[in-house]
Amino acid sequence: LLMDSYSALYMMVQDGLEEIAQMGETMGDMTLITQQAQTNQRKKQQTLKQVRNDLLWARMMPIGEILRRFPRMVRDLAAEHGKKVSFKQFGETTPVDKSVLERLYDPLVHLIRNSFDHGTETPEERIAQGKSPEATIEIRAYHRGNQTFIEIKDDGRGIDPDVIRAAAVRQGFLTSEAAVTATPQELYQFMFESSFSTRTTVSDLSGRGMGLTAVKIQIEALKGKIAIASELGQGTTFTISLPLTLTIAKLLVFSVDSHYMAIPVDTLLAIISVDSSELPVIQGRPFYRYQDRLLPLYPPSSFSHHYPLPKGLSEKKGIVSLSQKDKVPLLLVANGDDVLALEVDRVLDEQELVIKPFGKATPPPDYLYGCAILGDGTLVPVVDGSVLIRKWKGDQIVPPSLSSPTKTRQTLNSRIPTILVIDDSLTARQTLTLTLQKFGYQVIQAGDGREGMEKLRQEPSIQAVFCDVEMPTMNGFEFLSASRKEYPAETLPIIMLTSRSGEKHRGIAKLLGANHYLTKPYLEQELLQTLQACLELVKC
Repeated sequence: LLMDSYSALYMMVQDGLEEIAQMGETMGDMTLITQQAQTNQRKKQQTLKQVRNDLLWARMMPIGEILRRFPRMVRDLAAEHGKKVSFKQFGETTPVDKSVLERLYDPLVHLIRNSFDHGTETPEERIAQGKSPEATIEIRAYHRGNQTFIEIKDDGRGIDPDVIRAAAVRQGFLTSEAAVTATPQELYQFMFESSFSTRTTVSDLSGRGMGLTAVKIQIEALKGKIAIASELGQGTTFTISLPLTLTIAKLLVFSVDSHYMAIPVDTLLAIISVDSSELPVIQGRPFYRYQDRLLPLYPPSSFSHHYPLPKGLSEKKGIVSLSQKDKVPLLLVANGDDVLALEVDRVLDEQELVIKPFGKATPPPDYLYGCAILGDGTLVPVVDGSVLIRKWKGDQIVPPSLSSPTKTRQTLNSRIPTILVIDDSLTARQTLTLTLQKFGYQVIQAGDGREGMEKLRQEPSIQAVFCDVEMPTMNGFEFLSASRKEYPAETLPIIMLTSRSGEKHRGIAKLLGANHYLTKPYLEQELLQTLQACLELVKC
């Protein structure tokens, strides 16, 4: 309708309609801009992921780089020991992280030699069993998900559970009653125990009880696992599973005692929230019942006195708490059959983060193996669940010498003895370290006598030393002579542990001031008793 005049209300309404239309157009433009920004962000994320994946695969090397060394080794062993053994390898092009590949060679050597010695039979034995006179050892590598698998398989005699059962009873690992009910898989685990061997004689290939122990230590250091499958008379397969890379992992970020920490998700059995009433205290220690099993609670206070952890703030942006009010969050950390409950303040977030190694300025505790950086720049230490469990188990086994404070070269606040192990063989060092840690001792390692002297000067907490004789740079006798100039035998016991058993070497060691002289392969009980006697001498 045409009107002769328009009132002020009409003009106001008209202006309002125009502004609403303009606002609608502006909102449409903003929506379009937002969609374009989201599209650009997704493209950037895809590009960053692609760059990250390219960098990740750039670190990879084909596993064939180390596999090609084994055929000749097997041929030489076969010629030396009178066996016919063919070596086959599959998956040589399977890529493995370079840092992992460099540390895989020694474990694979041990496993192949173990398969050759324990698994394969002589041609006469194989013919008598209706087999081909030539045995076969296979190594196969492949990817499955985010894991790399390596199988070492032989078609030999297999593992006899009865032989392991008898050896475990004979060497004191099992009682006769427990051995009867032990399953084959439970018995196989004794093969990884220090000083355990099914052989009664020592050869250049086996009998020392150290090979598989060292293999397990080295595989676990790579955050991997090793499993055994065997059929009597048909053969044995060792399966190693390793993470695709050690640099990137899916981590669960949490806070404990108001400090940020993280742990790999694949080491967690479960994440639960419980009432305080569900945590019974037994003999002064809290537990949690999970699936009819009592799980010990790791004390959160153990984290706060060992390393400068970043302080957590609830106001931090980008962190979303996943915890429930009036509940106690528990992380169930698993390592094989061992499970530990870790009480935390809050479960914060799950992120895929890059793990970086620590610097050397402030050595971290052994249960931290790196740190990650959150989006806001916060450094978060990463917990190694398997080491945490081993540390907790070691703390529960206190040597008799810990019943009263021990006098050392200096007054110590710690009540756990620290032992220095000096040996140029990585396998021997790690095996002895595992033995000592199993019985509650703290261990410091050195690769030769000169490094051992440096450790003694840097670590006043060292209370005893195990030292090899034959080492580069500074051998055991040179170390013994140099150390006795600074540390008398009454304050620092030094136990020589070597394969040299002659009276000449024993006499030299005694003349230079060694407290005891043990030979390899050692008996675990004798070694621990000798160490105990030395610590008691220092205490007196």
